Amino acid sequence: MKLLKHIENIKTDLRYNHTYVIAEIGINHNGDVQTALDLIDAAAKAKVNAVKFQKRNINNLYTEKILKDPNSAEWTFEYLLPILEEVELSKEDYYIIKDKCEDLGLDLIVTPFDMESCDFCAELDVTAFKIGSADMVNYDLIEKCFSYNKPVIISTGMWSESEIAKSVDKFNQIKRENDFFVLLANSTYPTPYESINLNFLTKMKSMHNLIGYSGHERGTFIPVAAATLGARIVEKHITFDTKQTGPDHKASMLPEEFTDLVSNLRKLELAMGSNKEVNQAEILARETFAKSAYTNRDMKKGEILTKDDVYFTSPGKGIYIHEIESFYGKRLNCDIEKDNFLAKSHFEEIILVKNWKIPKYKKRWGNDRKDKTNSCD
Repeated sequence: MKLLKHIENIKTDLRYNHTYVIAEIGINHNGDVQTALDLIDAAAKAKVNAVKFQKRNINNLYTEKILKDPNSAEWTFEYLLPILEEVELSKEDYYIIKDKCEDLGLDLIVTPFDMESCDFCAELDVTAFKIGSADMVNYDLIEKCFSYNKPVIISTGMWSESEIAKSVDKFNQIKRENDFFVLLANSTYPTPYESINLNFLTKMKSMHNLIGYSGHERGTFIPVAAATLGARIVEKHITFDTKQTGPDHKASMLPEEFTDLVSNLRKLELAMGSNKEVNQAEILARETFAKSAYTNRDMKKGEILTKDDVYFTSPGKGIYIHEIESFYGKRLNCDIEKDNFLAKSHFEEIILVKNWKIPKYKKRWGNDRKDKTNSCD
């Protein structure tokens, strides 16, 4: 699976900077499995690594009183519960989704919101479990996910730095054989830019090696910035229409935006080298535009070079300004005409090769050409 290989690469190569991209479909399918399949197609065309869904049993999540009368609690329940009931896909739908992902070579990740849903995700053989921000401290659910020996990805929205640090310590205590990611997140939909706090990724990296970013802001550039700070997973919601009814659509990206995001992340990976190297194109540019030493008079073999003998101009094919000091006081090994560039070779010992002979050698050309000698003198 792509994610397991991704984890192994991160653990074994400090220079590895690939970003694993998750398109969260979540509940943006609006309860229609065909829309879910169409969104998977769109995500695959954008060249993401994985798609993510959500699985819940509402009866396990809310009190009987609220389920019977959402008006008895905060206004959000009156708005949210009917939507969640309407958009929940069946188990049969999820097997259709699983087959679709396998056909397209995509990893399938699912967020279980309760123990029963966790068991179903394991039965479905998802690539990884995703824990939503609200369940970051739901250690029983997280331990249940770890028990299936699959990667677990945990968002940290809604919680403070100290709570995140304590949770990471707890995850390290309860995790099984597979590793987990912690994702920087803000659970405001959409998230204002001033609430993202991307630099917190550096603090998260000190808590745990595998970090990522789950974004709910508008636009495509924040996940790219997160990748420069060490996010090895980025997750964004995908939709066909940001104006649709539902809690996530307005904080989602369109398929064409996902294409741009993935393209920019892959370009970033090419640019994230840590060594400063001068390529051939730069060498040619240096020779064209940089300044090197030229003689301001005719000079003879054996003369000693002084500061008064040179000036600097382009093209820079000879000894550069920062190198010339070490050549003052040295003798030329040949004549140099005025206005010619001075090269390092003009001061090096000339080695003459005389009477050079190519040694004889033998080569077999087949059974009928044994011991034939081919010689060059």
